[in-house]
Amino acid sequence: DEADPFLSSRSRSAMSEDHRNALNALLYRTGEASRSLMLVLATNRPGDLDAAVTDRVDDAVLFGLPDAAGREALVRVCFEK
Repeated sequence: DEADPFLSSRSRSAMSEDHRNALNALLYRTGEASRSLMLVLATNRPGDLDAAVTDRVDDAVLFGLPDAAGREALVRVCFEK
């Protein structure tokens, strides 16, 4: 799901030591290219991600905001359930 809460910049002062250790462990394990691992991230705020995380991202797919008709279709889907 959302990557920014877990993969946010380590320069933030509010990051707990456990959070920092988990992020460092992930970065250590994803430091080299691998054919057996694909990491898919989702974020609304890519600028908040740690620089080491964004350095490891090979491809990015950007999804724009829906127009009025698209928003209406999304609302209809939600209310039809």
